Order: sequence, then C-alpha cells, then structure tokens
Amino acid sequence: MTNKSIKNHFNYLFEQENKKKKVIFDNKQKIQSPEDAISVILAFNIAHAFFDNSEETMLQSAYKGQKIKGNSNVSMSSGKEVDITKILSPAGLNLKNPTSYANNKKDDVTSTTNIKNFITLTTQAIEFLKSKNVKNVMLENNQKIKIDRQTFNIEVKKLLDDKLKSIINKDSSKINLTLLIKHFRDNVDSVIKISSKDRNSKEDKAR
Repeated sequence: MTNKSIKNHFNYLFEQENKKKKVIFDNKQKIQSPEDAISVILAFNIAHAFFDNSEETMLQSAYKGQKIKGNSNVSMSSGKEVDITKILSPAGLNLKNPTSYANNKKDDVTSTTNIKNFITLTTQAIEFLKSKNVKNVMLENNQKIKIDRQTFNIEVKKLLDDKLKSIINKDSSKINLTLLIKHFRDNVDSVIKISSKDRNSKEDKAR
C-alpha cells in the first residue's frame, strides 16, 4: 500500500468515525409482555454500543466481569449482571430523562428526537420488568428471563459487523431502531426464555 493510499484509508476511517449518525424510529411500539420488554432492552444494548462506536454491548462486557460505569463513574453492574434500575438513574445513564441521554449524543447524530422517543420506550420496558421483580439482566442465567449468550453474541456480531444493513449500516452511519426492535421481537424465542410462571401469568391476563 502506497503512502497516498494509506493516507486515503485513514482519512476514510476518520470521516466514518466522525460522520453524524442517522437514527430512524417510528415510535409505534407498545410494551405489553415480557417479550416486548426484553426485545427493547436488547435493542437498547445494541443501539448504545452503536452510538458509542463500540463493538461490544453492556451485557457482553458485564458477562466478562468488566465494570459497567455510568455518568458519575458509578458501577451499573454487579458480578456478571447489569442492574437495569441503575441504568435509569442520573448516576447511571439517566434514561428516566430521555432528553438528557439524547443531548449527550447530539454531537454525533443528525437529530435527537428519535433517540428521545426510543429512550422513553426503553424506560417503559425496564419499568415493566421491574413490575415483574426483574431488576438485573445477565446473559445465560436469570431466575425469570434467560438470554441465550451464544445466540445473542451471534446477533450482536451480525448487527455491529454491518451484516444486516437494513438495520445498521455503518457506511451511511444509519441505525433503524424500528427494525432493530422488530428483529429481536421476531427472533425472541431463540434469544430469550421466559419462565413458565411469567408466561402463564401473561396468558391469564390476556384471557
């Protein structure tokens, strides 16, 4: 590779890293079941990694035993678990204030409106799980909700490696949050397992 081509390559990488991200979201989703809630939370894990130009999600980092730090350098993880209630707090990612979270990304995105709406939905998903007494989420092992680590890791790799360009296209710095949530919701049975008690409870309410 010549010096000119090396320079062009690094210029391209610099431009890609600094290109403002386009966020697409139709804001039509409702949280009506544990599957809806966890699908949104998994989508948030991917989206947060995308916004931060990371190749790894919070769930994956926590599973490796890494501390997940919030806005005030407060740990949002314990052992291999992510404490979703701490994500809501100002010391965490302050999701209870969608405007604050979105404003932290404003220099990197073309518009913050869709981020605000998505974070509002994510907060609703976390509150739904809290109502089911689920306050921590971990790959592989949870009393009520089990996220299959191998399947989730495969999905993360496909999404963040630009294999599903209709959802995440790094060349055009675009993420479609509507399709991201739909992707996890459509594949929910292979990604997560809901305890029979919670599933029966949900079905009883639907009758």
